Amino acid sequence: MADRANADISITIEDHHPKSFCIGGMYDETNHHITLYKEGIKEQCTQTFKSLDWFLKYAAVICAHELGHATDPMLQSLVHEYDSTENEHVRKQILHKIECNAWDFAQTILTDIHPQIIRDIRLQSLAMFN
Repeated sequence: MADRANADISITIEDHHPKSFCIGGMYDETNHHITLYKEGIKEQCTQTFKSLDWFLKYAAVICAHELGHATDPMLQSLVHEYDSTENEHVRKQILHKIECNAWDFAQTILTDIHPQIIRDIRLQSLAMFN
C-alpha cells in the first residue's frame, strides 16, 4: 500500500491500541510511522458491515486513509492551526478538514476496492462531524 502512495513510511500491525479498543489505525507524524490495530479494525468492520467478511478490504482502506495523513502536504499547517485556536467550532472544522484530506487521498489509491465500500467506511469515520 505504501508503494501505491509513493510513501517512504514504516507500517506495523498490532493487536489493539493501548488506550482504545476501536481505533483502527494511527499515523505518528513525529516518527513518520503508521500503526494498524487489528482488533479496532475488526470492531469497526463489524459495526459497519455486520460481519468480518470485509476485514481485509477494511484494513486496506484504513491503511490508505492513514497514508493519506502521512502524505498530506497541509497536515502540519492544519495541526498548527488546530493547536493555535481554542474555539471548539473551529477546531472541529480543522479536524474535519484533516480527515477529509486523508479520505480523498485514500480514494485515489484504492482503485481495486469497490467505491461503495470506501464510501461506507468514510461515512462511518466522519459521522462524528455531522
